[in-house]
Amino acid sequence: MRSSARALLLTAAVFLAGVFSLAGCYGRIKNPNEGRRIDVKAYGIESGKPALLVFGAVWCKPCMSEIPALNRASRDLSAGVQIASFLVEGPQKGVSAAPKDTELVIAPGGEKPSYRVTTDSSWNLFDGLQAQSGRALPTMVFVDRSATIVRIVQRSMHYESELLPALQALAAGAPPVVENPVPEEPPSEIPGQRKNLSFAQWSALSGNESTGTVYSGVHAGWQQGLEDFAFLEDDMPFRAAKMTAFLYADGRSYPIQGVWDASLTGCKLTVFFNRDGSYLRSEGICR
Repeated sequence: MRSSARALLLTAAVFLAGVFSLAGCYGRIKNPNEGRRIDVKAYGIESGKPALLVFGAVWCKPCMSEIPALNRASRDLSAGVQIASFLVEGPQKGVSAAPKDTELVIAPGGEKPSYRVTTDSSWNLFDGLQAQSGRALPTMVFVDRSATIVRIVQRSMHYESELLPALQALAAGAPPVVENPVPEEPPSEIPGQRKNLSFAQWSALSGNESTGTVYSGVHAGWQQGLEDFAFLEDDMPFRAAKMTAFLYADGRSYPIQGVWDASLTGCKLTVFFNRDGSYLRSEGICR
């Protein structure tokens, strides 16, 4: 009887492990804070109207690069969604934001926010949300008209394909669907597989290591990603990338994404590529 029970428990454990493994591969595990109501007065937002709460820092370049997109959202959806931004730190990482630091909230191109920006100098409002990935910036919190958190996203968001559709859904009373988008893999007319590689491994596979040159499409994508968030080349050394590639059995290889880390600031740049290896889009996040 005991051995039967043990076997049953073992089978159940293996089944549950498989379920959670599949959940990680095929679907997003729900953030425990989604579905929790917030105090609208604490966040200074209007009751009965959907809101986007944005947390950032002056030193966080992806945060400052989001300003034009948030200005567009504030203009395009002013009747449907309110935007409130909170500055947790100023120009120096680890130093609480002072009221005067709100004057430094400026996009790389010089654009200033058209929405309200206040300070959250002790991270109290941010920590009250208990964001799933800790203190990662930028963090965007989608709140419906009943003051309920419906989505938390901790990374930059592409305006046209992610942020705008999510806010339109929020304004319409529907849950915003924002998944971590995965770029399409190249056509598999010849068998192949997806692999994670160091940049040196990628260069060797691409036939670039022997000539001392770099794969032009990845280089162009890296430069575009740096421009998207005003990163310096020294922030994200090109040859320090970690690549995800699709490798064909006949020896061909295509980049799917590259990840560059800035160890001093804790920022990360992710560049996604099209099927032909050209630049698709980029994401920025800082911790």
